[in-house]
Amino acid sequence: MKKSSLKFMAIMLAAGTLTGCSLPSLSSKTEGPIDAPALLTPIDVPASTAVVAYRDLAITSYHEATVVPYVEEYSFPISGTISAKHFKIGDMVNAGDLLAEIDHEAIDNRIQAFEDKIEAETSSISLLNEKYRLTIESLKAQRKNASEANKAVIDCDIAIYEEKIKQNKEALTAKLEPIYLSLEEIQETYGDYFIYAPMSGQVVYTATDISASPKETAMGVADLTTKYIQASNINEGLIQSASRIYALKGTESYDLRYIPYVYDSSSGRLINPGRKFSNFTISDSTISDDIFSFGDQILIVIESSVISNVLTVPNTALNQDAIGSYVYIVSPNGAKTRRDISIGNTNSIYTVVIDGLEEGELVYVPN
Repeated sequence: MKKSSLKFMAIMLAAGTLTGCSLPSLSSKTEGPIDAPALLTPIDVPASTAVVAYRDLAITSYHEATVVPYVEEYSFPISGTISAKHFKIGDMVNAGDLLAEIDHEAIDNRIQAFEDKIEAETSSISLLNEKYRLTIESLKAQRKNASEANKAVIDCDIAIYEEKIKQNKEALTAKLEPIYLSLEEIQETYGDYFIYAPMSGQVVYTATDISASPKETAMGVADLTTKYIQASNINEGLIQSASRIYALKGTESYDLRYIPYVYDSSSGRLINPGRKFSNFTISDSTISDDIFSFGDQILIVIESSVISNVLTVPNTALNQDAIGSYVYIVSPNGAKTRRDISIGNTNSIYTVVIDGLEEGELVYVPN
């Protein structure tokens, strides 16, 4: 024990020498005042604090997005069985190319039947009228050598045949009119059996099912020269009421334009079918979308409204219990004191303080 005590005293004396401090004498006498070591300043502002301040507060929401090619999807406006797909995924297509078709044998047969009927009726009347025309030519030849009395008879016969030709034409027109109307109705829908590419691009989707119905995608084509910033579906009401929508990339922000869901029933053209995604593009036409690359991860910020000059604290300073909201006020010496407060609007960073705090006060923010 004695040896250990001596060792401890030696360590303490060494420590005193190293720190520049002296141990108190065993006697009550001192040779002079002992200087305290200098302290680093400032020591009265803890690092884990935030200042209560006035600022403009934007009510915002944040949405992760990815840069993707602009894609159009195409469906048949009618139901049927897909009989041919002329391109596969990865193929490049040009505007106007026939992409796919559904079985149109039945409508082809109907069209052919109407056309055959029109041809038969027209041919029958044409042959009859041609016979009458030849008769008229023959009568005109006889008239040249006929007496005056016979000329009058011949003229009467010519007039009769000419009237027959006229009546046959009128009868044919009347007979063919409903057939033409039916044919036109069918031909107007004939395009529904085909999908043509309205733009050039790369095929990115083809239906695996052979059955087709309206609004079900049969083919999808990507325009690799145009980029979309695509997020999971965002409430359209939030988008429509937004005061600003922009994309953040690094320290730069770019205002965005929303591309709504589109379905063109006449062509079967779809954008964002099923509303699975929310698509945006850069709204400023002077800024090239080349600033983004396919696959880039982008943060979309939607500002619903901006509240000007309101007292705020960081959300991380807020606490909640059964009584309500509160923060810890930090005094100059670092002591923390609970302060109950009333709060208002909030975004992902700050919350409005309605009552309980003053500008410039320090609140505790956990590290």
